[in-house]
Amino acid sequence: MAEQLDMWGGGDFEVAGKPAPNIQKVLDIYNEVAALVGWRKSTVCDDARITAIRRAMKTYGGLAGWKTALERASKSTFLTTAKGRYKNGEETWKGPSLDFFLQQKSIRNLLEGVYDDPVGGFVQPAPKKNWNDERIAKAKAALDRLN
Repeated sequence: MAEQLDMWGGGDFEVAGKPAPNIQKVLDIYNEVAALVGWRKSTVCDDARITAIRRAMKTYGGLAGWKTALERASKSTFLTTAKGRYKNGEETWKGPSLDFFLQQKSIRNLLEGVYDDPVGGFVQPAPKKNWNDERIAKAKAALDRLN
């Protein structure tokens, strides 16, 4: 059997068509969190994804950093409830996938807290006033005076 060079380097080989143990752990951790928060599970592990996982694990700092990052993401209102965005009747966003968390920009944003909820929670904005509300109110008042 080939010598394993390092945890995420070239020595992390596929065995009998299955991802190597370290790659499989990354997938298992993601799928466990995905099941809890409603993200799509990862079922395919091709060469591009293996390469992305190796690169991402270096940035996350290995399995411990990966777990911490996914726990942080699972507490994000944006990442756990950002579903149901539609365009032309088609749902365009179903929440993040494994590939989302492997992108360099997403990793950076997650580690920097971009997806964290604001301290103290979200404040509901005041309802927007319809530009026509004042005119409608005046018209109703005028009608009430006539009756």
